[in-house]
Amino acid sequence: MQEARRKKQDTGKNNGVRHYLIGSSILLFMFLIVGVSGCDVSTDEMINSKTVCSDGKILVSVVSDSYQKNFCVELADDNTERNKGLMYRQSLPENEGMLFVHTEPQIVSFWMKNTLIPLDLLFFDENNQLVEIKDNFQPCTEIICESYVSKNKVKYVLEVNADQFVKNDAEKKMKLQIE
Repeated sequence: MQEARRKKQDTGKNNGVRHYLIGSSILLFMFLIVGVSGCDVSTDEMINSKTVCSDGKILVSVVSDSYQKNFCVELADDNTERNKGLMYRQSLPENEGMLFVHTEPQIVSFWMKNTLIPLDLLFFDENNQLVEIKDNFQPCTEIICESYVSKNKVKYVLEVNADQFVKNDAEKKMKLQIE
């Protein structure tokens, strides 16, 4: 009789623990659902909070005293990658791009042959200072395409979707930060 009573008490304790775990799990699940669905966080805010870029991309920021724009970028740091660039891409996700890296500052030339999307090109010197912008560079499907030759020696060129920067942004003393 005493053993039956002990089993009943143990079962009651187990049921209490089970109910506690189930209730806690439900509350946690509800918190996550409400928390995630209630989030209205832009890509910029997520990247600002040190979100890691995916697919081997790196985080770069274009910054000034009153401005910051973040991008997850692919690196083009050898001749093969620099020559191909963003050719044949049908689209480029928002806040993504390509960073062209040169070992030494130099005058560089870009064209839009087989590039299917308009781009802004930002040119940075060896001190990561923005020195010029080619904004809204249009795609070229012709046999002969316009080239853009930098006016300054540059070490980095950032290609991003068009209409994010304009020529006079270069006057705002923006710099490139590579995370």
